[in-house]
Amino acid sequence: MGAIPTDRRDFGDDGQAAIAGSGPRGSIKLGQWSGGVYVTEKTGSFAFCAATAALESGFLLTVGQDPERTWILAIAHPSWSLTPGDKFSLDLTFDGQAQFHFPAIAISALLVTGVLPEATAERLRHARSVAAAGKLQTVPLVLHDVDKLMSVIAFCVDRVKAGGLAAADVDFVDPAKKAAAPPATSAAPEKARCGAGGKAIDAEGG
Repeated sequence: MGAIPTDRRDFGDDGQAAIAGSGPRGSIKLGQWSGGVYVTEKTGSFAFCAATAALESGFLLTVGQDPERTWILAIAHPSWSLTPGDKFSLDLTFDGQAQFHFPAIAISALLVTGVLPEATAERLRHARSVAAAGKLQTVPLVLHDVDKLMSVIAFCVDRVKAGGLAAADVDFVDPAKKAAAPPATSAAPEKARCGAGGKAIDAEGG
């Protein structure tokens, strides 16, 4: 897995994650979200596309997708003192209503991460807030533009899988928007049928 904030030094004065060494390459900047392409620390191979947002009470939320198109969610807080490798059985509540189980694992003293099942990822896509409960808890975290973000991240994964890391050094937001836009269509003007002498006649033949 590529680097996501794993140390207290990774939290800058503005609350954003300072991610160094293995990413991001390229750029995903959409509202409160910022990220790009990440590579594995050991091999330098493509690990995932992801973006992080600094949210209420110092929490950082990261949404990503790996080359197998598995959605990943990470939650971090500068006050946590976790033991890497510890597992947590959490519940995610979206918009104060829909609740989904979220098995997570600590990958640093400050951060847990886990895989989002398809149904959970789809609910996150349309959520305006999320809160985690269990041994670790968060306040309700207000979300913006998650649907757009996840579309950009999926586009990022597709592009890097198709073109390799050489295709990673771009701003992914605008190309993703263009790729998602329906093709422009122009209605060809209906040609009038002509009768004898070149006189136009209508569809009824009059």
